[in-house]
Amino acid sequence: MLLREYVRVLLAEDEAGGNPAFGPGGDLVPGMIGPYGISFGDKNQLLKTFIGPFLDVANTAIGKTKELSVRAKNLVKVSLAAIATTLIPQLQVNYKSWFDQEEKEVERIKSEYREVYAKTDEALRSNDAAFLAFMAYPGPVLGTKLALMTPAAAKETLSVMTGGVSDTVGSYARGGAKELIDMLFATGTKKPTRFREADNDDEKDVIVNKKILSKVLSVEPAKEMQERAQEIYKSTLKQVLEDAQEILEKTKTVDDIEKFLKKSKKPIEQKTKEAIETIKKTTGQERQNSEMTLIDNLQKSFKEYYVTNLKNHLKGVIDAGIPKNHPYVQDYESVISKINSM
Repeated sequence: MLLREYVRVLLAEDEAGGNPAFGPGGDLVPGMIGPYGISFGDKNQLLKTFIGPFLDVANTAIGKTKELSVRAKNLVKVSLAAIATTLIPQLQVNYKSWFDQEEKEVERIKSEYREVYAKTDEALRSNDAAFLAFMAYPGPVLGTKLALMTPAAAKETLSVMTGGVSDTVGSYARGGAKELIDMLFATGTKKPTRFREADNDDEKDVIVNKKILSKVLSVEPAKEMQERAQEIYKSTLKQVLEDAQEILEKTKTVDDIEKFLKKSKKPIEQKTKEAIETIKKTTGQERQNSEMTLIDNLQKSFKEYYVTNLKNHLKGVIDAGIPKNHPYVQDYESVISKINSM
């Protein structure tokens, strides 16, 4: 099959007719992107929204490569399309499996801490990942949200977060709701920590006594809840990073690609086998240049896949109300940076 026919077939496998994620023109329908990154749905959707556009850009760059002959350029383009359409869906299977497991853990937390979930801001409840981030480190979020509540509502929220223990912690326990809030939102000689909150593009200072808030949240069961939530999302990030390292740091040749494919539970497609064998049969400088160009573009596609998903995930979390300086956000940005540097 000629290159142009082969690529056309790959990209035409889904023309938006049978996939609910696409509208009549082939565009993504709003709301079909899940809380854990891009929800491609199936291989055809992945081809349409990620692999296809990537191949368009890659093939243009390959066509301008002076080190490759016309024959080698066509060989690399066909091989890239065949291998990418096999490997990237396999990456998606692995990626999705870690977040599927996380979702199950979040459902357990929502059930066990149902009162906390019910009291959580509606925007955070609309995004499970944002809710998990809040449960892991509630302080940075509560600091601004408590300031907007009445004293009675703020005290009730803290009571729910701590299983009622906050009502008996510190000198404010002898007072009522106002005394607790006076301690949290420092005035006079107290030394507050400033939290900043965006409000219609105007920033305002919310003055919170961070020490008191930290003390309230350090009691059980609040501490246990936070540690559990932290363990859940950090475990997911660890697995995603290890998967990225496996494919990005250990696939330097077509032989490595072949080994990686053989680890898959699915059989290697015939067109992919043929592409790999064709590259392996070339010799000399043509083999070296072809293999180097192929691997370089495959690495770019793998890296872009992980980074795109993780950034999309993070955007949803931030849009739901988790501040950018939150530890959860910083941990995700750290992993994105590590993958980008591979």
